[in-house]
Amino acid sequence: MRDKHTPGSGPKAFHVERQHALRERLPMWTVCRPTTTDFQGMWLARMHLSLPSPEPTELLIVGETLEAVREQLPGGLTNIGRQQGDDPVIHEVWL
Repeated sequence: MRDKHTPGSGPKAFHVERQHALRERLPMWTVCRPTTTDFQGMWLARMHLSLPSPEPTELLIVGETLEAVREQLPGGLTNIGRQQGDDPVIHEVWL
């Protein structure tokens, strides 16, 4: 993991805390295939905030497999898949 979290809390707990703290900004997680230039060969999920305007955050989940990344996503999210016009590197989006 490349994010910072409170000692003893673990990365997933940190992701859940940030998801909850930013809920009014409609956070979403974009899962990218292992073809990104900055994380070549690794699956990646990045939290984006939707409101008031779309913006990526520095919160990342990095894993060797899609399943490893999905396991670290906060619970209660829904996979909405890809949208027409998404960058080809995007595999799915979770709200």
